[in-house]
Amino acid sequence: DVGGPTLGPGLDRAVEASGLYFQGRRWTIRTKGQGKYVHQIRVNGKSISGTCKVPVEAITGKTVVIEVTRGTKPLPLPQLLSADGAKLSKWKSGKKGFAVQIEAPGSIVVRFQASRKPSAKWQGKPVAIKYDKRSGVGEILLASDKYQPFHGTLNVESV
Repeated sequence: DVGGPTLGPGLDRAVEASGLYFQGRRWTIRTKGQGKYVHQIRVNGKSISGTCKVPVEAITGKTVVIEVTRGTKPLPLPQLLSADGAKLSKWKSGKKGFAVQIEAPGSIVVRFQASRKPSAKWQGKPVAIKYDKRSGVGEILLASDKYQPFHGTLNVESV
């Protein structure tokens, strides 16, 4: 999407797509491993954990190589699955979860995977989480006043 690539596990076999043109760059995307969960993303050799959406500062140079490693079990900590239309920056993942700066053109839904319902804060204030215990997928609605562009920090942590 316009905010940057969001990656999923794809087919349950190794796949490579190269020569893709996106945002003025040539991209190669490779997947390896088996399972329906993304365990690790490497962008130009640098590991990024806890997210399926690539933060903007990780995208450098005229060519970008992304390697996705899949696994059969979800990660133990919350993992960002998608934030369609948003740009992510200042990505940090730690022992409890993740923190990220989000810039969006208007209201967005941030989707995440977690083994249990986490806590979330937007700009330091608690926000509501819609969480499905069976699937382990949750959603956070981030909305701006009058559908204006906005930015801020989202923290999602295990409790």
